[in-house]
Amino acid sequence: MECKCTILFDDPFWVGIFERQDEQGYSAARVLFGAEPSDASVYQFILKDYYRLRFSTPQPGAPADNRTVNFKRRQREVRRQMLEQQPTGTRAQNALQAEREALAQAQKAQRSQAENVRQDDRYQMRRERKKQKRRGR
Repeated sequence: MECKCTILFDDPFWVGIFERQDEQGYSAARVLFGAEPSDASVYQFILKDYYRLRFSTPQPGAPADNRTVNFKRRQREVRRQMLEQQPTGTRAQNALQAEREALAQAQKAQRSQAENVRQDDRYQMRRERKKQKRRGR
């Protein structure tokens, strides 16, 4: 298992992005720190609160290759990627976005189901009122 923590300033807060690569795949979690965290506070957070992080669902994929690459080759690769118009964002941001979209879909389905139940109840009440009215009550 490989873990990586990146701390960056996302105006107006400092944000920590925790990335995890294991046999299940790649997943990421995001933490708001507020003010600029010191090394000691980040270390304390990792020791005490790492287990509370809500990582995204694991996405299958091979571990990232961390070899050093010649700068000209890297420039060519970047130019080629820019031409392909790949989606913007880091791997962690894409994983978190996929998690948010999945959560939104689940909430939408739940709202739709609740609305259907409410409409069925209203329909049953109307039918019951019509029955009572027809019986003269």
